[in-house]
Amino acid sequence: MTAEAAPVRPAPHRPPELIERPGLRLRLWRGWLQEHGHNTGALLDELISTSHWQQPILRLYGRHHPTPRLTSWMGDPGCSYRYSGIDHAPVPFSGAAERLRRDLNRSLDGPDFNSLLLNLYRRGHDRMGWHADDEPELDPAASIASLSLGASRDLRFRPRPGSPTQPPLCLRLEDGDLLLMDPPSQRCWQHGLPSRTRVQQQRLNLTYRVIRAEAIRPQPTTAMQSISTRAPLGRAATSTQARAGEIPSPNTSA
Repeated sequence: MTAEAAPVRPAPHRPPELIERPGLRLRLWRGWLQEHGHNTGALLDELISTSHWQQPILRLYGRHHPTPRLTSWMGDPGCSYRYSGIDHAPVPFSGAAERLRRDLNRSLDGPDFNSLLLNLYRRGHDRMGWHADDEPELDPAASIASLSLGASRDLRFRPRPGSPTQPPLCLRLEDGDLLLMDPPSQRCWQHGLPSRTRVQQQRLNLTYRVIRAEAIRPQPTTAMQSISTRAPLGRAATSTQARAGEIPSPNTSA
């Protein structure tokens, strides 16, 4: 009688690159999506085609500006989120977004993610201004997981006003990368995605988050104001949109 073969265990995944500054802790896995068996091109197409894209209108200093990117907010029931002065009611996770959530929850040492913000940068003109993801609904003790698909773009970090002076940091995030932003990074640092006019390809960023249990509430009855409920894809932001990304504004989440 032969002995039963031991189950085959998968090889451990590569440890992340650890980036630490006072008040900042980042963990970066290059090619995380590919390493976990995802076809990033097919994944990008599926997420773009199955997400409910909107382009919020921001009122800044008495003027209205469309944001220089498209956004979509997904989450478990009741995980509404207010940023840029607008209440965002979640739509259910799409199939691809749910599969990625399961992969992240299995792989990372943290609480289960219950919400997701997607930002679609259609060309290099689309951007994100300086901000911190510190809205009161978010669990300050939970990490934020950021997945990148498509074009490579620079994500910049700088200390928040009032924090000790330190040199800024720039990370080049590429197709398939996973960046984990650990506490207390949002409290002490800001981050932003500057324009890159030579970039002609689109980039999709997914940031999985944790809405605090006490902040989960019934979805609001008013819809988010937007240019359209299905914002156009595949074209660059206008100069007005680009300027809107440059205006200092609190709580403009990436």
